[in-house]
Amino acid sequence: ARPGYFLESFEQSPVSIILTLPMTTINFEYTARSYTLNFESNGGTPVSPVTANVNTPVTQPASPVKESYVFAGGFSDPACTQLVSWPYPMPYQGGTLYAGWSATPVTLTFNANNGTPVAPITTIPGAIVQKPTDPTRNLFRFDGWFYDISFSQPTSWPLTMPANSFTLYAKWVYVQ
Repeated sequence: ARPGYFLESFEQSPVSIILTLPMTTINFEYTARSYTLNFESNGGTPVSPVTANVNTPVTQPASPVKESYVFAGGFSDPACTQLVSWPYPMPYQGGTLYAGWSATPVTLTFNANNGTPVAPITTIPGAIVQKPTDPTRNLFRFDGWFYDISFSQPTSWPLTMPANSFTLYAKWVYVQ
């Protein structure tokens, strides 16, 4: 017997055949069994399962989508360490492939409003960002970073990076 296949019926059982001629050949016909390959999207959009015969090449389905992430491929293990290549042969007894994801980097930009430049910070959503060194400006005192140009929403540090890039604005107070 071959795993993933079943023996086709035949007219005479091999047990009851009497071999009268030397070198008689008996051919057994096997048919592949159908199995289902499931897809675990790991928080992404669903991917429909595929049913096919064992060892049949399965073409890559449409990639799932997950906000703030880039699809990194299908993996044969839940930890997403074993990347599969396509077409993927339908495994014996089917199975599950797991979506791997890479966080889309986001950038925190600083508008120093005529102060010394502050380098942008690019990292992943959810990362904790520490306050950069304050910019300087002649005849002005730095009064903090704000989410809006009207300086009504101050920033608290450290801050957690959101899912999208954004800009903070420097507020200045004139000193004589």
